[in-house]
Amino acid sequence: MFPFKYRGYKIGKDEDGNLCIFSSGLVDNLLDIKEEYPYFKISDYKEKVYSKKQEKPKGKVKK
Repeated sequence: MFPFKYRGYKIGKDEDGNLCIFSSGLVDNLLDIKEEYPYFKISDYKEKVYSKKQEKPKGKVKK
């Protein structure tokens, strides 16, 4: 089982004074960052993070 990671967002101004959306790093719980990053995107709600790269077994497939 792999844990899910979450990303929060906030609205702010960049160096030029333009409005931008800033994203947080990946966290285990959105409640940990809710004060600094109060928004989240439904389309970006979950992202799986694997501890190691999974590889397909090499070999021929029977038809």
